[in-house]
Amino acid sequence: MPFVLLALLTLLAACGAESPFTTVRLDASLTPECAVAVEYGVAFWQEQGVPVEISPRGAIVVAFDGALGRPGQTWAYRDGKAPRVWMGHCAGDIGRQTAAHELGHALGIRDHSDDPDNLMFRSTNGQNFALTDGQLELVTP
Repeated sequence: MPFVLLALLTLLAACGAESPFTTVRLDASLTPECAVAVEYGVAFWQEQGVPVEISPRGAIVVAFDGALGRPGQTWAYRDGKAPRVWMGHCAGDIGRQTAAHELGHALGIRDHSDDPDNLMFRSTNGQNFALTDGQLELVTP
């Protein structure tokens, strides 16, 4: 089975297809404010050396859900299904941090940090953007 997956990924790469979990698609439900927050989140991960980009064919779909009741949520991770991110709060620093945090989950960081200064801490104050080397190893090639 791993050989078949490797062969498929090699074929997709040879055809110029995008890597399945490093492209982000902005769903039509996103408000302009949310789109800006997600663009910031993508730029944050790019600055960390992660080859992620926004694409109309992106595998990681980011959508808006105003009834979410919290800033953001991510499902599916890397269990074979494309990650899906829901944004519920997109304003200002908290929105940008939430987008970067949720994209971190979608890119492969499953767990939250116990460090309140870490981007992957379970709640946000709009200012915690630190990452550990171990977290970066989960998402960089």
